Amino acid sequence: MRSSLLWTLAAAASAEVVRLGYFGEAQPFQVACARGWFDLADVTVACLPQASGGYVVSKLDEGDLEVALLGSTPAAFAVARGVDIKNFYVAHEKGSSQGLLVRPGIQSPRDLAGRTFGTPFGSTAHYHMMYIQTLFPDVSFTLTGCNAGCPDLYDAGTIDGAFVWGGVMEKLKQRNATMLFPARGGARIKFNG
Repeated sequence: MRSSLLWTLAAAASAEVVRLGYFGEAQPFQVACARGWFDLADVTVACLPQASGGYVVSKLDEGDLEVALLGSTPAAFAVARGVDIKNFYVAHEKGSSQGLLVRPGIQSPRDLAGRTFGTPFGSTAHYHMMYIQTLFPDVSFTLTGCNAGCPDLYDAGTIDGAFVWGGVMEKLKQRNATMLFPARGGARIKFNG
């Protein structure tokens, strides 16, 4: 799973402000954003946090963003939808920087049955959860949308975990949630009984 910075071809070349959409993951380019290192004499880069890849695709298509960090699944969706984008940089591979974090006691796919999990709809994480459902069709669980609010839903008992990344993932770990499935290694998912 890869995330890439994507550029809408029609925009940014003559723009005075280039709008860059990014996600709440620690990335080296965010230091450059915060310190204004991308700014040039005639161009300022506005770094704007985003909730999920699905929303970013619409923003790229509508011209609300010129550049964005975008997961591979939303990027494929954008291309299939005919959004005029170009990949010019691979920021990182997901590995275990994204995954399904669950309550203590949930140790296998069977333990997902009858539970509710959060994920940012339209994101690569959302598609991972849909993939988990196809891998284990006899294990039924519910998905609900959540972004930064996932930890609050977890605290309230509304969700039993979430497929997330970055700061939200760290907050769930602080609440003793453990990673059941990382973004990578789907073929290595354990199934106990």
